[in-house]
Amino acid sequence: MEHNQIHFRAEFTIEEGKIEVYKKLVQEMSRVVEANEQDTLNYQFYLNRAELQCVVKETYTTQRLCLITLTALHHKQYFQGFLVSLG
Repeated sequence: MEHNQIHFRAEFTIEEGKIEVYKKLVQEMSRVVEANEQDTLNYQFYLNRAELQCVVKETYTTQRLCLITLTALHHKQYFQGFLVSLG
């Protein structure tokens, strides 16, 4: 792990019956990040075996990129959809 990188880790609980909606949103979010944020070093989602817990790991090259990413309109739209999907 380099010292000049910014790392985020978030954990979510997924309501039973919501996993397919969640997976679809994760795929969409990953495509958006890949297409629009080439300087994002890492953007990964992990599910537990029961598919009820998720860990998201993100790594950015600079503080500026991190702030741009967190305030980007496409992130806000997907994050709102993500929270709604989790109930």
